[in-house]
Amino acid sequence: MFGDEVILLVTAIMRQTFSDEDILFRYGGDEFVVIMHPQSREDIEATVNTFIQRVNDRDYGQAKDVTISMGAASINDQELNAITVLGFADQALYKAKENGRNQVAFYEDLIASGELASLVPEDDVELF
Repeated sequence: MFGDEVILLVTAIMRQTFSDEDILFRYGGDEFVVIMHPQSREDIEATVNTFIQRVNDRDYGQAKDVTISMGAASINDQELNAITVLGFADQALYKAKENGRNQVAFYEDLIASGELASLVPEDDVELF
């Protein structure tokens, strides 16, 4: 019951933080996807860090220690499809979790630093 309440509260914070031009949706369980409108990397970082801070500052009552881990990936003309971009963001998300949680990790930065090897897309599509 507390988990459902936390998800509703986090969703409200998402609506307050992200632009009306951004697309927000629940991807499953406690995972969300935000497709942000085109903007500079600095503006993206400022927005996601504001979101993380707002989540941290919120009182959740009995549900303590709510953190946000985020994985980010750029959508550009070279990407094959949405599934590939989500895979990139998912890899970055797991790196954010491995590196202490409550942060955002950018796929492109992880590739550039050598922390991740480039994901090789598979031909299979999993529908759920």
